[in-house]
Amino acid sequence: MTSLPTHPIRVALLDLLADRGTVTSTEAATSLNLSSGLCSFHLRQLARHGLVEEADRVDGRARPWQLSWGTVDRSPVEFSAVDGGFDASIRVTEAERDELLGRMRELVASYDGGAGTGQVLSVRVS
Repeated sequence: MTSLPTHPIRVALLDLLADRGTVTSTEAATSLNLSSGLCSFHLRQLARHGLVEEADRVDGRARPWQLSWGTVDRSPVEFSAVDGGFDASIRVTEAERDELLGRMRELVASYDGGAGTGQVLSVRVS
C-alpha cells in the first residue's frame, strides 16, 4: 500500500468509506455534492494506490467500493472528565498510532521540567 493521497476529494472519499463501509460513486457524489463521474475517477485512483477495492455487488450494475484494510471506528470509545483533565480512548490504524506517538514524544520532550513546582501530567498510551 502506498501513502495516502492528499487530494481533498480522495481524502473525503476515504472518510466516507470509513464511515459507511461501502459506497458507489453515485452515493459518494450525492453525499459529497460532486458528480458521479468525478467520484468514480477518484475511487479508481484510490484503488490504483491500493487504498480501496471493489466490494461484492448486490445488484446488477451498481459498483460498490470499500476500504482495502477494513473500516476503522473513528468515534471515541470513551471520553470523560477526570480531575480537570480527561481520559479518551479512540481506535486508530497502526500508522495513525505511530504518528500520534511521535507527536506526543515531541510534545513531552519540549518541556524541560522547569522549577519542579507545577502539576504532574501522566500520559499512558497502549
